[in-house]
Amino acid sequence: MLSLKELQKIHALAKQSENLWPRPLSSTLKIHWQKTLNDDRHGLVSSLSMTILKSANKSNKDLITMANSLGVAELYFWTAANLEDDLSDDEKTPKNYLPLLSFCRDLAWKYIYQAPNLNIKQGMDAGILLTHQCHARNFKELSFINKTPKEALSAADKSIFLLIGPMILIGQLNWSQNDQNNFLQAGKYFLAAKQLADDVYDYREDWHTGHRSFAHYGLKKLPNTQELPTYFQKQANNILSLCLKSRKQLKKVIALKSHDCFDSQLNILETNCQLALSKL
Repeated sequence: MLSLKELQKIHALAKQSENLWPRPLSSTLKIHWQKTLNDDRHGLVSSLSMTILKSANKSNKDLITMANSLGVAELYFWTAANLEDDLSDDEKTPKNYLPLLSFCRDLAWKYIYQAPNLNIKQGMDAGILLTHQCHARNFKELSFINKTPKEALSAADKSIFLLIGPMILIGQLNWSQNDQNNFLQAGKYFLAAKQLADDVYDYREDWHTGHRSFAHYGLKKLPNTQELPTYFQKQANNILSLCLKSRKQLKKVIALKSHDCFDSQLNILETNCQLALSKL
């Protein structure tokens, strides 16, 4: 977990990036950008690359600068994803969100490419592949909106962009392919748990709008009052299972000295699930 000072350095760099915004975009983008920074107040979006460096016991100045740049890139990927969700979920969303989200993605890649000592061949293929997975998942979801996903891990693809920076970084660190695969799998379990928690929160609203998520898996109708405890118990246990798989998978990464990269978020998910189970 990053210290407040370390997180503030990433956010200071993020604020500096506002100087790159074209004037016509500034006022509207500012609203969504501020929401992103608020969402990231505990470092969910921006801190993972720096957390990896700490967990791997790496303190090279250029690597730290790189991790900060990758953190800013992730903030722009997150902003773009929020804009895309708004466009997907609400037909009344202003169409000027389209150039905004494109600009955010462009700026995310700018911060990736300008990272110091970035060897484009190292990790970049993995990062680009994750963007393809994210786009493919969103396309499938919009094309088959009323079809319930059958694979829990597929839920990770919607926010897999959060692993782009980390995968590029570990490519720079020359991790073995086995370590890279184990880290990516651990990250997918974490993101699937997070996405399932989000989907469960919106399960009723999504059902009524015809949007099916993994939170609806196995349902032919919404659970009634008597069925709700069983439904929430099942979902809480599914989330806890994904969290446990993430922890176990991450321990297989030999390059890490400590295996706490996802701990801050896994702890929140697990605590919320245990609390929910205790109230059933």
